[in-house]
Amino acid sequence: MNFLMKYLPLSMAIILYGCKLTPKDKDHIKNDISYHKVFFKGVTDDPKAFKHFNLINYAYLLPSSHKSIKKTTIKDSLYLVLDSLKQPEIIHLIAFGDSSRYSSKVFVTPKDNIFIRIKNKSIEFIGDNASHYNFYKKMKSLNFKTPHFEGNLSTYKKACKDLFEKQNNFLTQYTSNHGDLSDAFKTKARADIRFSYLKNMMLVNRKTATEILSDSSYKNGKEKLGKKNYFDSIRLKEFKRPDLLNMSSFKVCLINYIRHYFIDNSFKDYSREKILAEENFIVSNFTGELRHYAIAKLIRDTYQNFSDENTDLLTALIKKYKHHFSKPSYLEVIKNIEDNLKSRNNKLPQTVLNSKLINLKGDTLKVKDVLNNTDNIKVIDFWASWCSPCIKETKTTRSFRNKLSNENNVEWIYLSIDKDEKKWIKKTQELSSYLNDKNQYLLVKGNKSSLATTMKVNSIPRYVILNKQNEIVLEQAPKPSDSVSFSEIIKKLDTNF
Repeated sequence: MNFLMKYLPLSMAIILYGCKLTPKDKDHIKNDISYHKVFFKGVTDDPKAFKHFNLINYAYLLPSSHKSIKKTTIKDSLYLVLDSLKQPEIIHLIAFGDSSRYSSKVFVTPKDNIFIRIKNKSIEFIGDNASHYNFYKKMKSLNFKTPHFEGNLSTYKKACKDLFEKQNNFLTQYTSNHGDLSDAFKTKARADIRFSYLKNMMLVNRKTATEILSDSSYKNGKEKLGKKNYFDSIRLKEFKRPDLLNMSSFKVCLINYIRHYFIDNSFKDYSREKILAEENFIVSNFTGELRHYAIAKLIRDTYQNFSDENTDLLTALIKKYKHHFSKPSYLEVIKNIEDNLKSRNNKLPQTVLNSKLINLKGDTLKVKDVLNNTDNIKVIDFWASWCSPCIKETKTTRSFRNKLSNENNVEWIYLSIDKDEKKWIKKTQELSSYLNDKNQYLLVKGNKSSLATTMKVNSIPRYVILNKQNEIVLEQAPKPSDSVSFSEIIKKLDTNF
C-alpha cells in the first residue's frame, strides 16, 4: 500500500497526459531526473491558484520565474516539471487564487517529487523530502514579530537580533525533530537565516542603516551609535560564499554591504567616484562567480539609477566586463542595457507609435495619440490586473506619484497587458482612488505588441521614462517605491529642459 501511495501521483499524471516514451527517451529522462528535474503534482479547491502558479528562482542575475518549466493544469489538478536545476536551492512559490494568495519558500533538490495540496486557503507539501519543503511554511506559521524601525537603531537592532535568535532556535529544534534533513538543507537554511538578519540590519524603511547613521539630524540626536558598532564590525570573509549565489538574502546582503559598509560612505551613491570605488573593491576582494555577479549587479544598478554624466563610464564597464560573463541571465541583462544605451534619447520607432490601445470607454487609439497630448515628462507603467506586485506599487506610491505630477509635471501612463478586457476594467475601477482614469489603457496584443516587444517587457511591473520630446530616457527605471532614486532621475530630467 505504501509503495502504491508513493508512486500513484506520478503514475496517474503519466496516464492522464498520455506520455509515450521510447527506450531512448526513458534513458534520457532517467539521467535528467537525477541531476536536473523536479516534479510538482498538486490538487486544489482553488483552481485559479494553479493557473497563476509561479516558481521564482534567485540564481539568475535578477530574481525571475524559473526559465525551464513545463506546466499542465486540468481543472483542480497540476502537473509541473521544473528543469535545469543543478543543485539544491531555495525557490519561492507564489500562486494567486480566487480566495487567497499563496506564498512560501521551498527547499528543493534535483529529482524531488513534490505533491502540493491547496485547501481551505492553506498550502501543504507532501513527498519523500517533505521535511525540506515544509520548513519555511512552519516557521512562517509561528508569526515571529517583524522588526520595525521607530527612530532608534539600537532598539531596532535588538528586534532584529531577537527575530534571528528565534529563527535559529526553531531551525535547531526542527533539525532535531527531523533526522532525514540533508546537510545541504542545514547549511543553506542556517545561512539564509543569518543573511536575512543582516538584510534587516542593513535595509531599514526603504533606507540603508548607513544613510540613517550619516543623517545629520540622527547624528545630532541622543543616540550615539557608529557604523562599526551597529554592524558588530562584520568581516568581509563572511561574504566569500559562492555556494550561496542562488540565495536571495545572501545576494541582497553582498551588494548592500559592499556598497554601504565596506566602501567610503562619503561618496554619493552612483556618483563616478562611488562606481569606481565599488569596481575597485570588487576586483580587489572577489574572484570567480562572486566577482562576476557583483560587477554585473553594479552595471545593472548604475543603469537603473542612470544619469547622463555616467554614460561613458557605464559604456566602458560593459565593454570591459561583458565577455567575462558566462551565465545567460547575466549576458541577457547586460546586452539589454548596452542596446538601451545606444537607443537612449532616440525617438520611438513608428511601429511602436502605431501600437494600438483601448481606453476605458472602449475607444481604440494609437500610442502616438497618447504621447502627443502633452509635452510633459512621461512614465509608462506596464501592469496587469493579476499582478500583485504591480498593484502593491500602485497603492503604496500614490502620494509620491502625485508629488512628482504636481512638482515636476510628470504624466503617468498606465498600460495593462491583460488579455481579458473585462478583468482590466474591473481592477481599474477597484483602484480608481489610486489611479488617474485619464491615462488608463489596455495594450492590444499585450506583451506581444510592438511597444512591449521593442521595450522587452518580459516581466511586470515595469517602468519606462520618456523626456518631454517623447525620447527614451530609461527603459528599465527603478520602481516608484524606490522614491529616492526615482525622484533624482526625474529632477535631473526636469532641470535639463
